[in-house]
Amino acid sequence: YDNTTTRLEAFEGGVRSLVRLEDVGPLGGPSPVKPWERIEFVYDDNGDLEFRYEVRDNGVTNLQAYEGGVLRQKTLTDLGPMGQSSAEKSWERIEFQYDETGALEFKYELYDDGVTVLRSYEGGQLRMVEQTDLGPSGSPSSARNWEQIVTTFDANGDREFRYELRDNGVTIETEYEAGVRRVVTQEDRDQFGGTSSVMAWDSIVTFYDAQGQLSARETIFDNGDVNSFYSNAGDRALRLHYDGDGSHSWLVRETLYDAHG
Repeated sequence: YDNTTTRLEAFEGGVRSLVRLEDVGPLGGPSPVKPWERIEFVYDDNGDLEFRYEVRDNGVTNLQAYEGGVLRQKTLTDLGPMGQSSAEKSWERIEFQYDETGALEFKYELYDDGVTVLRSYEGGQLRMVEQTDLGPSGSPSSARNWEQIVTTFDANGDREFRYELRDNGVTIETEYEAGVRRVVTQEDRDQFGGTSSVMAWDSIVTFYDAQGQLSARETIFDNGDVNSFYSNAGDRALRLHYDGDGSHSWLVRETLYDAHG
């Protein structure tokens, strides 16, 4: 073409098998005419599209795979000349997988800092998101203050459950009803299920009402003390503190609050 873009078509038995578009400058480098350097289309024996491969001027590549003319997989990569992370994007690779109808099934993202995000879909509806932040040996990474976060969604797309494992070993589980947070359980345990010294408490369980307002919280401390807190429509109502190890001069301490908390 007049703008130096080239187009090559190949045929087998009269059926088109390949189309290659190139937009390269005089010295073989990227041309400013198009935002891409090369696009290739590969077709099967029936002439249906099998693959589409694109190299952008910024080095990002886009590979798409088809079955029966339906997109089944797409992979985006952003790597430098030596296969290392490029500064063009904040991610190294993004993969999409589709079912036979073309509905999205999975999306996987690998970021430059090593964080990964895997999204799972059913009928095109997001059902689960799993995030991981692990180093090359599978140990915690310093990119985030957590190792893993898993979030599940119901058929309506409302959040159902969220699990978080933090770098210090603390776990946080959040349960939802119709997308409203109802229960949050935090635990500070060692790898054998025993008491950990990371926090001064062993577990904290917090309950919320149907409107998402705080209704009760129970904290069990490492020394055995138990602190139970109750509220009314989000306002403080009652607090009970139990002496679990006999270190106090009292067995239980009760605190009542008025209507204003």
